[in-house]
Amino acid sequence: MYETQNQIFLYHGYGLGCGGYVERKGERFAIDTVAAGALSITGGYSETRQRGWKYPNPSSRPGSRGSKPPAGLVVSIDETTTRVWSDWKQDEERKDEGVWVTTAEVRTSGFNLDNVVKADLLVAKLTSVHYKQRKGVRKQQPRISFSGSEIRNLTIRGVPVTVPIDAILDDFQTHDELKDALNGNTMPKPRKDFPAAQCKAWSRDLPVRNLRKGKKSDPEYVSDIGAKFLSKTVTRCSIAGPLTAPPETTGYGYSINIEGYGRIFVGEMIVSDSMKHLSMLRVDLGCDSCAALTAAAAIVNGESMP
Repeated sequence: MYETQNQIFLYHGYGLGCGGYVERKGERFAIDTVAAGALSITGGYSETRQRGWKYPNPSSRPGSRGSKPPAGLVVSIDETTTRVWSDWKQDEERKDEGVWVTTAEVRTSGFNLDNVVKADLLVAKLTSVHYKQRKGVRKQQPRISFSGSEIRNLTIRGVPVTVPIDAILDDFQTHDELKDALNGNTMPKPRKDFPAAQCKAWSRDLPVRNLRKGKKSDPEYVSDIGAKFLSKTVTRCSIAGPLTAPPETTGYGYSINIEGYGRIFVGEMIVSDSMKHLSMLRVDLGCDSCAALTAAAAIVNGESMP
């Protein structure tokens, strides 16, 4: 029997353990996606697991001219588990209504890139809460939390890199709230464990850590992120706090430039009005090695109709 509803929700969530490309002499070679998982538009549950993955391998896809993947880049992962699921919960503020909830969680263990960048565990987790549209009221942006995301034992050439997660940033869960925080228009609310002086310091350092303010001496890739690769509808930032850069590397915000190798970006998040995309590691080896990849990425997005 059919029962009409005031609104419906179209679910959208997915995740992956690793993916990207390698380029040599103008020819691109895909790095096959590891343990990709996606949620049905109607909701439900998805779980994908993959163990003992390595690139390149005999099953790697060829380049545009059918040649074998090039030697030089080696990536391996012990295990990745991707889970994406939906839920419907009672809204605490509106007792007569519910909210749509989507969660995407990717756990990648034993990540190893060329024996240069390693991590024992990468966890990307996003949970979105979408509200029902109310007649005559401006549509609310979803609240999307990254709570539960982490990086354990990240090393560069054997030297540990401390990666604190910026839990305070998770107070600003909508796109508008995030933009206000990054632009210095709002600060965290003081509390016992985070007094007013720390709130001011956090707000002052936030744009620098997120590559929104730089120096003339910064490398070109930092300047491009802060001044060139911008969008009115999409915001780029990171859930990572201050990083420690090992010897023979230089830290710029949430990125670390590895001399003679390339760059890594930690906890990078891409945000729009209804979406968040979190990559716990993004690697850009630039024109010398010509490769780019992400590891442990989760994405949630959905839309109510009407």
